[in-house]
Formats: sequence, structure tokens, C-alpha cells
Amino acid sequence: MKTFEITIGGVKYYVRANNATEAENILRNSQNATVVQDKPATSKEVDEVPEGVGFGRNINPTTAPNFYGTEGPLPQFSGFETGEDLSETRFLEEFLPDFTSPFTQFRSAFQNVLPNINIRSGIGQSLASTAAAPSLASFYAQQAMRPETPLGGLQATVGTNPFRQAANTFQNLLGAARQGVSSNNDFLNALISPTLQPGRGVSQNFGARQAAELARGAARDRFGSLFANAFVPQTNTLLREFEESPQFGDATGFLPFLQQRLGLA
Repeated sequence: MKTFEITIGGVKYYVRANNATEAENILRNSQNATVVQDKPATSKEVDEVPEGVGFGRNINPTTAPNFYGTEGPLPQFSGFETGEDLSETRFLEEFLPDFTSPFTQFRSAFQNVLPNINIRSGIGQSLASTAAAPSLASFYAQQAMRPETPLGGLQATVGTNPFRQAANTFQNLLGAARQGVSSNNDFLNALISPTLQPGRGVSQNFGARQAAELARGAARDRFGSLFANAFVPQTNTLLREFEESPQFGDATGFLPFLQQRLGLA
């Protein structure tokens, strides 16, 4: 077999196959299917896969045995795996054991830090809705960075400036990510290197969505609400752009992508 470099949407994929047509067919049926879809592709034969290419963009008999006449699950790679996103249910059971939803718990905590504002109507309701996502993401990230020490729920982390809190937490998360993925902290790994799900990429991934919400909150803190409302992409858009970026498939490329895309360097 030969190695083919296939470029789709500016992203390069590397596929082992007998010819270029076979390589493209394998790529379009791989875990990248929702990203590449029916977009035009260019391909060429190359001698080897460049150093540093993540396994999500490197398709061969080892990373995708089901395409090459062999059986068995995909091997486990450091930090960037395929399969079920297991973190949300486990996280809520362990750190927010309540019969109410996280958003309802947030509203209660937010009301406690702003007792003079009616968060059930008018401006107060709008403020609570805007603050919910970055506040919840901050809690998830702070707890993920210290899973051995429960923070005591949202009451312990919700503050009066959720966007500044998101900015600080995002910087701390970047610092944690520089240490690489951890073999004993699934919650942190879910934020640093979100799980690839077959046919869905990271679009429905709990960790990816929380990290994206955290970065969006940090951008709102840095640039202000007017700018953020006009120019900061929605979470779904951010995740789709990540899947189409050169960082997609790299074990530690997700947070740097968010940092660069939202001007948080």
C-alpha cells in the first residue's frame, strides 16, 4: 500500500491505500465523515506521514483496522480517543448530586450572590441566562482540575462577574493542558482533548462544549459584550471550525485552537 495526502477544506489527511480513489473513499467513511462530507478533495502520493500528525488525520491499518480487513477496536491513543463521551453523567453524579438541573442550581447560586436582582424577569433574567454557560463551564473546569477535592457545588464558585471568572479559569486550564493529558483524570482530559465520536466528531461532546463555553466567556470578558455579541462565534460554530482546522486530530490542539480563534493569547 501507499500513503496518500488528501486535502479537504485546507486540512490535510493521510491515508494508507492502494490508490488515490480508494484512499478518498476510506477517508469519507472514517470518523471524519461529518467534517469532510462531500467537499472537494485533492490528493497526492507522499513518502511518509509528517511528524506530529494526530491519529484522527492519520488513517492506516493500526488506527482504523475495520477499513483494512482486520477486526478489533481502535487502539487507545494518548489523549485523543474514539468512543463514548463518558464524562457528563459521571461528573454530575459525583460533583452535582441534585435532582434539579445544573442550570436550575446555577440560578439559585446566582441569586445568592446578587440578592437585590430579580433573576426571574426583565434584565435580571437576561443577565442570569447570559451568565449561566460561562459560570457552569468555570465550575466544571475548576472541579476537573482538582477532582480529588469536591468544591461543594455551584454555591462555592458562582460569582458576580462570571466572565472574568471564565477568563481566569480558561488561563488555568491552558496551564494544566501544558502538562499533557493525565492517565487518571478523565474529566480534565475531556476538556483538554475531547473524545472523537464516530460520525459526530466533537459536536456533541460534553467536554468540548464546556471548554468552548469557557473560552467564549473569556472572550466576552476581554472584548466586552457588544463585541462578543457581534463577533464571537456560537459554540456549535466553534466546534465545527475546530473539526475543519489543522489542529483537529492533534491530542493537545483543542485549547490552543480556541485561544487563537478567539484572540485570547
